Amino acid sequence: MSEPEQTPEAPVAEGPSHPFAAVLVIFGLLVLVGYGGKESWWGAVPHLIALGMLSWGAYEGLRPKTFERIRKQYPNETRNHWRLNTLLCYVVFPGLLWVILGLPILLHWFRR
Repeated sequence: MSEPEQTPEAPVAEGPSHPFAAVLVIFGLLVLVGYGGKESWWGAVPHLIALGMLSWGAYEGLRPKTFERIRKQYPNETRNHWRLNTLLCYVVFPGLLWVILGLPILLHWFRR
């Protein structure tokens, strides 16, 4: 008996690892600093930094030029895989952390 012909499997998307934990730690520190400064003028600075980081993450995750640079280093990487990982790491999870913990502090800063 002959063995059935094996079909070649599609290459697995492999790209750079993303620093999920480090980004969440940074956002946690920004929330703590924002909480410490909720009664003074500099209390808005950590929130502006957090919003800037979220904007940068969205920009880099959706920018075709960045993906092309990554594609040169990781030929099996797909655009959808890159976008998903980048946006989850730099926008979705830190954004949720900031909305849940940081936004109430910022609203308190505006109401004072």
